[in-house]
Amino acid sequence: MAFRLAKESDLPTLVELLRQLSKVESDFPFNAEKQRAGLQLLYEKRDAYVFVVEMGGMIAGMATIQEQISTVEGGVVGLVEDVVVHTSFRGKGVGKEMMDHLKATAEVKGYKRLQLLADINNTSGESFYASQDWQPTQLKQWRWLPEPESAIC
Repeated sequence: MAFRLAKESDLPTLVELLRQLSKVESDFPFNAEKQRAGLQLLYEKRDAYVFVVEMGGMIAGMATIQEQISTVEGGVVGLVEDVVVHTSFRGKGVGKEMMDHLKATAEVKGYKRLQLLADINNTSGESFYASQDWQPTQLKQWRWLPEPESAIC
């Protein structure tokens, strides 16, 4: 298993992984164009990282980290998103190794914590994160979405 930063040539595979992830995230319907644009923005951001895991020369999984400032922690924290293991590689330890790599990255970068969100119906994800020493919080996520431009007069 090898970890590396993603390259632009990985985009088609990463978009496919995000398609797989969207099947368990009801708040975020899949849109290849938007996912490709989001990945491109992450590639260009100085304080964001797109990691891939390779097995046998193939991308087996991916995860992203974006740095944020936490006033509670008084420092930089990492927001982990897009944690997904390709369906062909599940059950082979890829997820555990990926989470260990994210934790090691956080320690090297000096993050005060890592945090992530999981769909409320993703019970297998919840079990997995708990098995990796992640703890649930008492926070509930809220969001606001602007109206589509076509609806604004």
